[in-house]
Amino acid sequence: MLFALISPSAWTFARELTSLTDQNVNERIIDRFIQAHSKHFSNALGYKKALSKVELKWMDGDSTDPKSSSPDYLMQRKDGYFDILDLKTSMLKYNSLTRGGKSRCRFNAYVSELIAQLIGYERYFKRDKNSKWVYDTHGIKIQNPRLIGIVGNYDNFIREDVDLALEQYKDNITILSYADLTNLLRNQIPTSN
Repeated sequence: MLFALISPSAWTFARELTSLTDQNVNERIIDRFIQAHSKHFSNALGYKKALSKVELKWMDGDSTDPKSSSPDYLMQRKDGYFDILDLKTSMLKYNSLTRGGKSRCRFNAYVSELIAQLIGYERYFKRDKNSKWVYDTHGIKIQNPRLIGIVGNYDNFIREDVDLALEQYKDNITILSYADLTNLLRNQIPTSN
């Protein structure tokens, strides 16, 4: 009874997420679906929990900073600290997340925007007044966060190219596809011998 080892809702989450991200849907629809299954989402990625759309008021910033920011998810690690995760679409209209071939491999504008967004959220937490406010208000502690972007799918996510394009960024940035996410969930399922 292999199927009894994982909850039917986890199987459903993996199957429906795959189906959803194989369609041309916008980010909000994917986000709402993940919010409805946040326990499976956080488990698949190895986190204790996922907090969605936490408002981060900028207590310390310059004139170009917004009044507040809201990352898609703050993911609580086992040590109690949080990482920052943002979702984009599967990018079905693109053949690849990267461009320029092996000699000049870089992300396309859509993925570059995602990375800039993640770095902006990280910058918020580097300011002491901001970190203190979010801890006092929400009990969220962030120290050396991993910045995670989920974008793309089977057809346009080539791991070798993504890793090559990531070389120009800091080591704390991870880019995953929706296929990676569903595979992580499925890999938690014990196999029978």
